[in-house]
Amino acid sequence: MDWNAVTLLRTNINTLSQLIAKNVKKTYPKRTKEFKKCTRDVAYILQAISTSIQANNTLAIDHIIKMFYLNGILRLNSTYAEIYAYDLMQKEIITLFEKHNITEHSVSIVKQCIELLKYALENGYAEYNSEWLSRRNYKVFDPTVPVPVDFQYRIETILENVPRQSCGHNNFDIVKLQNSDLEIREFLVKHYFRNNGLNRFEAAILTSPLTYLCFANSAADTHQSEYSLMSKEQSIAIHGGAILNECLSSGYDFSFIGCTEIPSKKIAKQWIRIVQTRWNYNPSTHWPWPIYAFCIGRGIDYDPDAPSEKEYTFQDGTTGLYHLTYGPTSEVRKGNILYV
Repeated sequence: MDWNAVTLLRTNINTLSQLIAKNVKKTYPKRTKEFKKCTRDVAYILQAISTSIQANNTLAIDHIIKMFYLNGILRLNSTYAEIYAYDLMQKEIITLFEKHNITEHSVSIVKQCIELLKYALENGYAEYNSEWLSRRNYKVFDPTVPVPVDFQYRIETILENVPRQSCGHNNFDIVKLQNSDLEIREFLVKHYFRNNGLNRFEAAILTSPLTYLCFANSAADTHQSEYSLMSKEQSIAIHGGAILNECLSSGYDFSFIGCTEIPSKKIAKQWIRIVQTRWNYNPSTHWPWPIYAFCIGRGIDYDPDAPSEKEYTFQDGTTGLYHLTYGPTSEVRKGNILYV
């Protein structure tokens, strides 16, 4: 998300909408007499484009497109003036962005929005964009893209209020890793979030700017059956699913990362001390390790020319390997759903 682009565009909405409407009136004076409405509609679209830049998707434009149609029928008798207005809109926004050195990524989102608007008028309405279609369980995040504190509060409000799938006590507990917790993150990928068979660790734990760790509640010590652990995993999954949609809708990526290794008792004791010191939290003696991690941020997209793995140097000087990419879109696994 480029806040400079978002702020710049929103600051200039009134100026741009009046300029564009004035040009439409001059070029097509007989099209309509409702140029105040034209100015208002252009302002709505500019606001939607700024939201698309903020969220890094085109969902806001999809909503605008839906308003063109009623029961699947286009509500405009002709579209030539609109097409002209959108082309002019793109030109004026890009000119504004170039003057202020806005990133090419934001420019590309503007172009996507304009193309979707034009395509919808010329070819009919459809669901052109879906953040779910592009969802990935990213292996690596961009640690330079922060998650704002106000959005963290939104996530944590959801986590606190999702209905529990148990009675009597909480099934699991959640702690939050901050950027400053690098030493703890490194301990986790060395001993827990890794695949010893492949000698690879889960880099999402290291690179995501916001990570929540999910633990079995200490009350679980009186219920040691496999079913008890499974019930906690189920509750964790429900909570993760609740914040997943919030993340995608707000332009952030979300990955479920499962704990893949159960280390020695010595490592477990070290981990318990770390948790007690950092969070003043006493984990379950039977399941002290984090069961899952929720990783939130901006995922690094698949690059077919990039290596599949990369070496990381830990603070103690040792090294480890991690998978750099998650694979092309065609390899993303989908659920088997039967519609009857």
